[in-house]
Amino acid sequence: MRLCWSKSLKSKQSRERQLQYLMTSLGYSFQRPELLAEALVHSSYAHEQADTQFPNNERLEFLGDAVLDLVVSECLFRAVPDLNEGAMTQARAAVVCERSLAAVARQLRLGEHLQLGRGERSRNGSYPDSILADALEALIGAMYVDGGLAVVCIFVKKILAEELALAQQGVLVQDFKSHLQQELQKSGPRTIVYQLISQSGPPHDRMFTVEVWVDGEALGSGSGKSKKDAEQLAAQTALATLG
Repeated sequence: MRLCWSKSLKSKQSRERQLQYLMTSLGYSFQRPELLAEALVHSSYAHEQADTQFPNNERLEFLGDAVLDLVVSECLFRAVPDLNEGAMTQARAAVVCERSLAAVARQLRLGEHLQLGRGERSRNGSYPDSILADALEALIGAMYVDGGLAVVCIFVKKILAEELALAQQGVLVQDFKSHLQQELQKSGPRTIVYQLISQSGPPHDRMFTVEVWVDGEALGSGSGKSKKDAEQLAAQTALATLG
């Protein structure tokens, strides 16, 4: 019994050191470190624990997703006064897309601090974009609860500085659906259909998969957190297929 207690204590101390190291690298010291710890617990890990009430990061991810949208929306609203609603929506989607958030999470080395279930653990040190993007959103949610909106604004503007700058310049705003239509119609009228193939995930974190069909032939597919995002990614894939 004493040996088990000793191992548990050492494990707890090791985890605390990891979290302290992460806070240093993030440039923010949590007043409530338990929020940071919760943000790094994947649901697969929580489900393996004996305690059925063991917390995971899904609630913080839900909050962080909304806070991130707000911060990025305000940045675009203030930085580009003549950007209309549709363009702002596209720009925001490009900044906060799964691929972008996962890239930032890798830069922050969040994967090294995640607690994952056995089935989700990486064998080669890499993690799916979805897990990393969700972890970053959970981190932002935890930071918001701990320090408020001003703290999150500073953090988001720092970690997404490059993406925000490109979005403000219009570089990230690409309408792949319109581009695909223009390319296809160079050879005459074509029938283009976007078909929803599947949707998965909880209501607050849906993932949609769409295929684009041209004259009865599937040319590409894409997945995103909205049908519009999935359609844009499907069109992008189709353009790559066409070369």
